[in-house]
Amino acid sequence: MYEIQKASTVKRISALLLDLILLATVAVGIGSLLSAITKYDSYSDRLQEIYREYETKYGVDFNITPEDYAALSDSEKARYNEANTALAENTEAKDVYNTIINLIIFNVSIALFVSFMLMEFLIPMLLGNGMTVGKKIFGIAVIRTDGVKINRLQLFARSILGKYTFETMVPVLIVIMLYFGTLGFLGLLILLAIIVIQTVLIISTDKNQAIHDVLAYTCLADYSSTKIFDTEALRDEYLKKLEAEAAERENDTYRY
Repeated sequence: MYEIQKASTVKRISALLLDLILLATVAVGIGSLLSAITKYDSYSDRLQEIYREYETKYGVDFNITPEDYAALSDSEKARYNEANTALAENTEAKDVYNTIINLIIFNVSIALFVSFMLMEFLIPMLLGNGMTVGKKIFGIAVIRTDGVKINRLQLFARSILGKYTFETMVPVLIVIMLYFGTLGFLGLLILLAIIVIQTVLIISTDKNQAIHDVLAYTCLADYSSTKIFDTEALRDEYLKKLEAEAAERENDTYRY
């Protein structure tokens, strides 16, 4: 009977690493362009200037670890706290700081979105069978779980809803919020949950499907050894032919 030949683990990992390198390269390039357009560096430089002004005024260093702070004398801690309070009350500093956070989220989101649209959606549409550059090189096709060619809607769901939105942007936003201290333990739990879900799905599903494949009802197949059908009708016709051949062989066995 008909079976989808799964792509080997070595091929999958090799294709994934190559695609990640290409995706990251494109994203960094677009991110750098967006940073220049949005004048991110000027806001960052201005914030550093404000920090230095308060450091000079109060004789403190804001770039210290909790251990360094604990080692300060009582008078040094008082001076540090006074400088920190004064800085927190600076309206310009707060505005610039918030602008920097917003620009980071904006630039990263757009850079990754454009990169995923190009590398994971448009190029696979051109190459056919859902193939990215890495999958094309290593002979891996993205197909429906029933062996039919993937359509544009499924490719979009797989690459944008699954890979970009859920598997990439959710973790990236959580990491950004953790870095800036706007999200605590809950963020770590969400990250852990995503990792666990991804791992369980890949291990437990028959076709080793990741989250994006489950969402799009797709799987990875070895292109050279898997028969891929253009339509459901052609698949059904092929399956009926296999059933007829199997029945004929069984009848021949009984006759002999």
